[in-house]
Amino acid sequence: MPGHTNTPLTAGNFAGEFGVKLLTGTPLGRFGEPEDIAPVAVFLASQASHWVTCESIRAAGGVRGVGY
Repeated sequence: MPGHTNTPLTAGNFAGEFGVKLLTGTPLGRFGEPEDIAPVAVFLASQASHWVTCESIRAAGGVRGVGY
């Protein structure tokens, strides 16, 4: 469950008041980067996660809002 992440597709989406509101609810105080999400994805795609089932793993900078 990735949080708000800066990517080419989200460029500009976090500007202005909307971005400030999102950051206010993010305990780590910044938007995620692909480098923050990639290790979680690699783990889930690896044999190391073979015993992980039906879990929600948040990679969201501490956000615990709607949908998380």
